[in-house]
Amino acid sequence: MLISTLAGCYMPAARDDFSVLDNDVLSDLLRHSHESGRPADPSSGPRRVVGINQATLELLGNDLFLDQEQSRVESTFTGNHGECIPALIPDSILCSFVRKWRLKNIGARFDTSNWSDPAVKVDFTFTFDEHGRVQALSVNTIDVTVYKVIKG
Repeated sequence: MLISTLAGCYMPAARDDFSVLDNDVLSDLLRHSHESGRPADPSSGPRRVVGINQATLELLGNDLFLDQEQSRVESTFTGNHGECIPALIPDSILCSFVRKWRLKNIGARFDTSNWSDPAVKVDFTFTFDEHGRVQALSVNTIDVTVYKVIKG
C-alpha cells in the first residue's frame, strides 16, 4: 500500500482538461459526459475515447434534441462548428462534430511535450417523425487523436 502511494507521488499523472474547449452546446455535451475520476493514459496506443461515457452522451442528447424540429437540430450543429448530412436511413440525418482538448499533468514534474491532445468525433444519427421532429437518436464516438511520435 505504501509503495503504491509513493509511486503515485513520483510519477506523472494525466487528467483530461476541457478548459480549452469553447463554451458552446456541443462542447458542453462532452464536458458533462466525462467520467470523472478516471485518469487518461497518454502512453496507451489506439483506444476508445477515454473518459467520454457514450451512454451519458446519448442521454444528454435525448434531453437536448428529442422532439426538436430538424431545422433547429441542423442549426445547432452548424452554428457550433459541426455539420449535418443526409443519412442512409430514410427520414434521418447524420450530424457530427469534432472536439480536441488537452491533458494536464497532476503528478510529479515531467516533460509532457510528447503527450498527445485527445480528440473525439461525435456522430449523432437523428430519426424524424412525420412532423419533422426528432423521434430517436443514436450516438457514436470515434477517437480521432493524432498521436505524437516519440523520437529518441
